[in-house]
Amino acid sequence: MLRMVRCTTDRHRASEIDAFFARQVARLRGLSGNVDGFVGRAETDDGVAYALVTAWAGFDAMQTAIGPDLVHAPLLEPVAERLRDITVEHLERMDLPPRGSGGDATVLRIYGGPIPHRQAEAFYQLTRERAWDEVGRAQGLVAAHVGRRMAADVDHVALVTAWRTWDDLVRAFPNAVERTLVPPDDEQLVKSMQIEHLRIVHPEAAGG
Repeated sequence: MLRMVRCTTDRHRASEIDAFFARQVARLRGLSGNVDGFVGRAETDDGVAYALVTAWAGFDAMQTAIGPDLVHAPLLEPVAERLRDITVEHLERMDLPPRGSGGDATVLRIYGGPIPHRQAEAFYQLTRERAWDEVGRAQGLVAAHVGRRMAADVDHVALVTAWRTWDDLVRAFPNAVERTLVPPDDEQLVKSMQIEHLRIVHPEAAGG
């Protein structure tokens, strides 16, 4: 499973929220069944936006770690009054070979969005047969996960990658930093997807 918790805070509260998220992601990564965990932040016009992304070895492992209230984000309760625009999304992780070196990362890249059902299988095939290996060969890749969730008319998909540095990402895909990592002939598959780049919040933000 892939769980993405998003929220926004006022800019003057960012240091406090950085520290809170740094503690939370360190705690979550130490729990049984956790595969990965990152929190990224990006400046917006009206504050700072956060994305807490955790990967789990199945639904049961995630529920045991998070608790039964998966629709909400109970871990945010201590700072909930200082956050807004809180959303929680769950996606099934595609069964793909692990990619990335592990270790520290500074850039979190998320690109995701809806794909019509009639195109979803073509996207998954492209991911399995071409994109996954291409991304996996990149120097500086720390981790990568693909999640999917079926809705009434579309599949919601997300490719989450963590990179050692911004320069590593640019060097690996110099023509794709602001566009999808697919050949031009396949771009119609992902034309509704959006790209985000966030700076990863590190444990030192928590004071240790």
